[in-house]
Amino acid sequence: MIRTLALLSAMAPWAAVAACPTAADMAQGVAVISPDGSVETFRASDEPAVILGQYRSDPGEGSDTRLGRGLYTLSFVSVADGNPVTKDRTDYA
Repeated sequence: MIRTLALLSAMAPWAAVAACPTAADMAQGVAVISPDGSVETFRASDEPAVILGQYRSDPGEGSDTRLGRGLYTLSFVSVADGNPVTKDRTDYA
């Protein structure tokens, strides 16, 4: 009995965790908000098996990333004043 209560109390913090995103969620985007206020948003792309990642540390500041299968970096570009900094763009083969 005590062991069961200890196990349940250890699992309690996980009860507040949101459900995993689904393909339907990815169409509109899934946001991850950090304690420092930065926001990372992931959404589906028109390209097959590509996820678009957008990181913003401040409004208009951050980076945009294309991720193959949601894991492999295909391209990365910094964003300043809301615009891509094309000289900082990196494309991976």
